Amino acid sequence: MAQRLRGGRDSLIGLDHYEVNTDLPERWKKVHRDALSGHFLRNDNDYWEESAEGPRWVRWAAYPWFDAAGGIGGIIISADDFTAVQISEQQLVESGRRYRELVEALPVALYTTDAEGVITLFNSAAVALWGRSPQLGVERWCGSMKILGTDGVQIEHHQCPMATALQENRTIWGVELQIERPDGALVPVLAHPTPLYDSEGKIAGGLNVLVDISEQKRAEEALREADRRKDEFLAMLAHELRNPLTPIRNAADLMASLNLDDPRLQWIQGSLQRVTALAHLLPRRQLTADDLAEIIDARHRRRRQAKESHVRRSAVALE
Repeated sequence: MAQRLRGGRDSLIGLDHYEVNTDLPERWKKVHRDALSGHFLRNDNDYWEESAEGPRWVRWAAYPWFDAAGGIGGIIISADDFTAVQISEQQLVESGRRYRELVEALPVALYTTDAEGVITLFNSAAVALWGRSPQLGVERWCGSMKILGTDGVQIEHHQCPMATALQENRTIWGVELQIERPDGALVPVLAHPTPLYDSEGKIAGGLNVLVDISEQKRAEEALREADRRKDEFLAMLAHELRNPLTPIRNAADLMASLNLDDPRLQWIQGSLQRVTALAHLLPRRQLTADDLAEIIDARHRRRRQAKESHVRRSAVALE
């Protein structure tokens, strides 16, 4: 900085301060006057917007020095340019701001803790999930009122996935839990806690993403209900088909026992036997979709065989 103030001169000794710094702003001239009046002045964060090299941050002190007679002989000015440090701090602040904005914009619940599990940050999605805002710097491991396993048994906060991830230094991916809100509502979630590390590789904290799977659970329940209704329908269908097939089978058996020679009666007997063959597809259990498909295929085969048989008989008659 002294080199810059010299303006290329080899020495400043004997020169008037205002000759060296011709563009010195009025506020600094006032500092000189106040120091020459006996005041001790200092500023630990002075922003020099007027600098030809661009904005600068300077720490400075200005105070008088006294001669042997006790009078003010002049002033002493010391200055420290800490622009680089200030710019780094501003960049760090800006980086933190962007990080918080990113976290806030996420559509899933996210929160962080320090190495001891104390909550240091959470987003609005986490508040919506928990139904409350935990105390930063006080509460630990998780911001929910209660944590329960899929079996409904309560899990203490110090035993939750985030605590396990930090205590065992490992990432836990997608463990299913239930979050109990203050109003008693239960929210199923998938937790994804992972440790965070400092520049030396030591655990500095943890980050946990909680994914609300309520919609997935409702979809699964709807699918189970649809399967249940399908099974009930197929069971009813099996019952309705089995009842009329029983007397038809009895009639076919009776005709077979009579040993009738009339071709027409034999054809009727064969038709009845083919129909009653469906009874084998209706065991004493619920009819499945595969069974129903087999019934339909059997009907198509019978129709095709009957058509082919009719064509053969017609051909024989023509001969």
